[in-house]
Amino acid sequence: MKNLSKKLLLVAGLLASVSLFATDMQQEKDYDQGHGVQEHQMMGAFSAPARFDVKGSLDLFITASYLYWQPIQESMSLAYDQYPAPTTTRGKVYDMDFDFKSGFKVGMGINLSYDNWNLYLEYLRLHSTHKEGINLPTNATLNCFWRDDSGSLLTCNSISSSWEFDTDLLDFYMTRPYYLGTKLTLKPFAGLRGGWIDQKLNVRAIDTSDYPNRTWIDSDSWLVGPRGGVDCFWHLGEGFRVFTNIAASLFYQHFKTTLKYYTINTNTLDYYQREKIGRVVPNIDLALGLAWGTYFADNDWHIDLSAGYEFHHFWNQNTLRPVYEAIVNGIIVSPGDLMLQGLTVTARLDF
Repeated sequence: MKNLSKKLLLVAGLLASVSLFATDMQQEKDYDQGHGVQEHQMMGAFSAPARFDVKGSLDLFITASYLYWQPIQESMSLAYDQYPAPTTTRGKVYDMDFDFKSGFKVGMGINLSYDNWNLYLEYLRLHSTHKEGINLPTNATLNCFWRDDSGSLLTCNSISSSWEFDTDLLDFYMTRPYYLGTKLTLKPFAGLRGGWIDQKLNVRAIDTSDYPNRTWIDSDSWLVGPRGGVDCFWHLGEGFRVFTNIAASLFYQHFKTTLKYYTINTNTLDYYQREKIGRVVPNIDLALGLAWGTYFADNDWHIDLSAGYEFHHFWNQNTLRPVYEAIVNGIIVSPGDLMLQGLTVTARLDF
């Protein structure tokens, strides 16, 4: 019984010692854990800021990018050819010619004194026109997806099409770059994305009577919603680094789609319809590339150059095809997705 009492007293003493030690440790902190703290309250290496820090009094930076991107959109096929002997001759489906086109981005940011945060505003512009011409192959028939002849596709001698695609995007976000170790820096960001995505499709099909038949569809849209992501930089030394970027948006987008459809072999406007619809649309962006930067003029300036390949995916953008199918053929189909990909070369100056 005496041994049991001694053991209980020993355990109680140990628990009391641990409790007092924990209380002392907790009382040593002069900040609320899990809340914002002052720099002097935490070790300097903890999430140390990694933004470019020049001596200039303005604490501004500007960026300019050249884009060489390819827009690709689903459900934009134009026609198919059909041969009388399909077992020996394979037909072909003709798609829109999605060429790479030039565009640009420009941006401006400011380094805030509050906790080393940055504010940044960027504008992206990619306006392009894509044209495709199709001639009747030898010993085949050519059927146009955008023309209907009494419930079946119109048989044509040739088809010409023009797709105008205009994208204007505005991104505004706040970020705080910081070190994660000595060779890796991260730049998480959050903000807003807004802008416009407009499309126009003109299809001119010359039928077997050499009569031009026209279909014209226009889609205008505006969008706004939250956007966030993170940029990762692996530092290689001598100012070089490899970067990967990922971002996602979820925005409200309002579409206004107009169809003009002319009766076969006449100039009579058969359909002149407009649809207005709003939907919540997701978007994801990815990038991979190489960058180099350096300070100069006694650290009064910093220049940064980068080149990377980017991928952008926008869901449910092609309202052209659903409106055409619903009005002309009475068929409900889903809108196709839009993809942008290509090279981005960027220059940045901090001053």
